[in-house]
Amino acid sequence: MRAANEAGVQCAKCGHSNRRGPSACEECGAHLYVICHSCGHRNQRALTQCDKCGERLHRSFLRRLFKKLAPKKALVKPVHLLMLVVTVYLAYRIVVRLVE
Repeated sequence: MRAANEAGVQCAKCGHSNRRGPSACEECGAHLYVICHSCGHRNQRALTQCDKCGERLHRSFLRRLFKKLAPKKALVKPVHLLMLVVTVYLAYRIVVRLVE
């Protein structure tokens, strides 16, 4: 599906048809363009794949969530917490069986 029409660029957020040129929507102020992570081409935000190289333009919900929960500089990552919880649970189960 193309987000562009003869009049200009359609906003991905509010659907307003903007004239070509400005980088923000005239109606809601949202960004109209996004840069491809692979090739650097400037694409309309409403598109899902890059016009130039075909790569995916937007990250999935889970990837964005994980990035917010575990920044690269974090000392303790969610995987470490999960491993700790599993280890404590297994230790608890072993102790309970030894006591019985």
